[in-house]
Amino acid sequence: MKRQRILSGLLILGLLLALAVSPVSHSAQATAPARPGLAHLTRDQAIAAAANDLEPIADGYRLRHPRHLATFTPDGLQLTPRHGGPAWAWELMAVTAGDVPLPGVRVGAVRPTSERPGTVAYPRGGLVEQYLARQDSLEQQFVIPQPLPLDGADLVIAGAVHCAGTFEATAEGWRWRTSESGVRLGRVRVYDARGTLLPATMAVTAHATRIVVDGNALAGAAYPVTVDPEIGANDFRLSDMGPDGNANYDADRPVVACNSTNNEYLVVWYGDDNTAPLVDGENEVFGQRFAPGCRLYLPLVVRVH
Repeated sequence: MKRQRILSGLLILGLLLALAVSPVSHSAQATAPARPGLAHLTRDQAIAAAANDLEPIADGYRLRHPRHLATFTPDGLQLTPRHGGPAWAWELMAVTAGDVPLPGVRVGAVRPTSERPGTVAYPRGGLVEQYLARQDSLEQQFVIPQPLPLDGADLVIAGAVHCAGTFEATAEGWRWRTSESGVRLGRVRVYDARGTLLPATMAVTAHATRIVVDGNALAGAAYPVTVDPEIGANDFRLSDMGPDGNANYDADRPVVACNSTNNEYLVVWYGDDNTAPLVDGENEVFGQRFAPGCRLYLPLVVRVH
């Protein structure tokens, strides 16, 4: 068997960021008042619409989500976990053809707009920087409506990061973390109007991001082209089956119940564990109470043979 880690609770940022989401019940979706523009949403889009509350503020927009609070102003994005962890801010610094600034692309302070539910956009001329509110994350995209005057050079999109968390590279991308939680930035994906993936690379440091998209591929692409990184919550483990790092032990079929009064969760799963007095090859049911906002687990409450 392969070991599955049940994860919950940190913050995700399209280049993608994502935070742990409180479960949204089907009954809540059914009774929620209809919002303009939501008549033809998929199930996942409907859940995302129910989980996110986008409202205008004096100089932009604020997005409230059970896992995070995102603020969009002319100075850029700030994403803050709601249950602890570092605030994470990003702003666009340069859009260039190689090392040459691209004419017609506005860099710097731009007032954000919102013309679709759950979407905030920074219109920058030849490129649109936009953010999509997802079910459990905030997705960042750069949409290129028409070919840019690259003259054979690669497209470079550079941004500045402001975060006090400890920075580190991971197998999935990069993260900034504290002892409570963290923010994850995923690797970039670039695709054109036909769905063709275009060659691109992404480099990240504690204070900067740099995306490079192949100029020759952009010359032959069907427009619009979308540059799609991911921002989100760092997740941490609730289950622990077998020896640490051993992929032969599973944690399967997780189910979550929420106590909204005490802000606690009960996660239940079945799995195979050889930690004494348990025996390898025997599936049992386990449970874990968890309180968001801290990394300390409450006592294990269930183990059914």
